[in-house]
Amino acid sequence: MCEAVSGLICGVASAFLASGLIDTSSACPEDAAKEMKAWEAFCSGLWKHGLAVAALDWEALPADTERAHISAILRNLWPAENSATCLETTSESGRGRADCPHGPDVPPGAMGVQYFKRGRNVKGLSSSFRKATPKGMDVLINDDSMTEHNQWLDALGDLPNVLLVHSPNIHEIRGYNRLGKLTNAELVGFMQDDDNTENPGWMQSAAELFKSFPKMALLGGRAGRMDTGKVMEVKGKRKIPGYMPGPLWQNDGPKYGWKFTRMTEMDPRSGVPFTYVYKVNASPLVVKRSVFLQLGMFHKGYSCLGMSGISFDFEYSVRNWKYGHRVGLFYSSFSDFDNSRSSGTWKSVNAVKNRMVTWRRNNLMIYYMYPNFHHRVGTQLPVEANKETRLTKISCSMKRNPTFKCK
Repeated sequence: MCEAVSGLICGVASAFLASGLIDTSSACPEDAAKEMKAWEAFCSGLWKHGLAVAALDWEALPADTERAHISAILRNLWPAENSATCLETTSESGRGRADCPHGPDVPPGAMGVQYFKRGRNVKGLSSSFRKATPKGMDVLINDDSMTEHNQWLDALGDLPNVLLVHSPNIHEIRGYNRLGKLTNAELVGFMQDDDNTENPGWMQSAAELFKSFPKMALLGGRAGRMDTGKVMEVKGKRKIPGYMPGPLWQNDGPKYGWKFTRMTEMDPRSGVPFTYVYKVNASPLVVKRSVFLQLGMFHKGYSCLGMSGISFDFEYSVRNWKYGHRVGLFYSSFSDFDNSRSSGTWKSVNAVKNRMVTWRRNNLMIYYMYPNFHHRVGTQLPVEANKETRLTKISCSMKRNPTFKCK
């Protein structure tokens, strides 16, 4: 039983975040009785997930105090493999269904952006947030550079469900991981600060695909690759200062999506072009948050201090296949803002050289992390998944940047 609480409350942050926090939306304006019910519902939810709630008598002797045991690995906290995600919105608020296992105040999705000194893109990014569907999604921005704060505030205005986070100099991978902890949405779409899209419904289409393919835990919206070739992929010379040709420590093979081969099949239920792939490129990257937390999020070792995180998306793709989850690709119509090749890892000769070194090192590291799986076993899993999945041929004409749906 969870009694009324006043004073100090101590809790495990991971359990607090993953269980969806305390829903007090029904207690606004202030209503003590409803607030108490919200607290009781939160405590009840913890017990249901196999966690414990304990009261500590501050006047008791240490020997008289029984500590509640809360497992460090919160394996009971995540939904069962066949449980439905909370994607359907209510007409009143756009938030999650009342019967959602995490509680009624669950957004239908979340968009997380890692931002670093690209002020010219703030207006465009905020515009895409306003147009995005489904409505009611969380918008999470990590201002890694601690710049353009007022510009962000002006651009976001009264947009609801926004968290502007100032967690500087933690870099892309750590930024995404932190943002993923700050929402209780089951689907989280991670974006980069140079991403531009004219498709307001990209998250809605992603949600439809997750509903059609429940074994999938990662969905890319830009490009993907199969790596089923027999030879090492080698990059030739390019007219980019600092660019170094040579092997990339990954097999060649079919590539799909932006700038690559078109997908030829679609999900018959939603009409969204789709295929399973071995690895997907950021961004966007849409994850099932429950699996994202369970697998340990993006690997921090793929981004040393001051370095880019190139191939963190590839490693997380392989990790999903390794542990029984599937990886898919769809068209989000994402492209780069026009200034993306003059900043970030392309801004100077040294930056490009560092990019190439990191790229090769991180690709090679996947072999050491998954011996006898990458590429030998892993690349065959998406091939088999595509064979057993009922897809239909795309029957309508598709442009270079294809439309989202095709019925």
